[in-house]
Amino acid sequence: MTTTSGIFLYFFPEWEKEHVTRQKLLESPVALAFSDALRSETIFKEFVSFANVAVGPTGTSGVCVACVPNNWPNCHRIGYHPDEQTWVNCGTHWLGMAKHSRPTPLTLQREKLVSGYELELGDGNVWFAPTVRKWSNDNETFGANVPMKMGIAPDGNFAAAVRSDVAWAWELACSFWDKRLTGGLTNGEYLDAATRFLSLNYRIGPHEAFALDLFDSENIVAVLEAALDVQAVEMWLSEQDQKKSQSPAER
Repeated sequence: MTTTSGIFLYFFPEWEKEHVTRQKLLESPVALAFSDALRSETIFKEFVSFANVAVGPTGTSGVCVACVPNNWPNCHRIGYHPDEQTWVNCGTHWLGMAKHSRPTPLTLQREKLVSGYELELGDGNVWFAPTVRKWSNDNETFGANVPMKMGIAPDGNFAAAVRSDVAWAWELACSFWDKRLTGGLTNGEYLDAATRFLSLNYRIGPHEAFALDLFDSENIVAVLEAALDVQAVEMWLSEQDQKKSQSPAER
């Protein structure tokens, strides 16, 4: 078994090690998958590893990058090993993984998970789909279920708001709820939203999800409904209907 089993590798043609900077990756298509490792320069230096490659899947030189700690015991194996790996052309870069030990939810999960629903996706594994917009029966409204920043407002009172690095998730969930009610969503919008929501808990982006065969026409809806807590809302609505149907004596 290859010693880079269970992780994704990223080959950037014509790059050299000095090209691999936090800013460069933030501007690249891997930014979503690497988001937790790119939160600061310190985290980037500790959790992004890379190596020069003389000949990669393009037949040219470049750099192979992985989102693993610098002290990972198999860092010396980060590179292009065609007998052991499968590579896919993603346009700006190539995505690689071990032939006989593909990445799994366990190997891709982030250090901290957003609570949600367990769902079996297209690869046959159970993934933890995060709930971003969580329903409260007590308040009869939605609240944010993503990391919050807390502090004291100018008026001296306690204040809380969605943390800036995940604000996109809350905004997307609110937007998607409105669009879900009015209809008119495209397949591309479904795929983009499902991928982005799942990336809150796992180091994946659209290319990684496609390589693992994660989404189909059914489970993609389940991932989105998990993000919007649709199951909780439907249960609450059902309870309200039951209460309305009961006579005063039964209540």
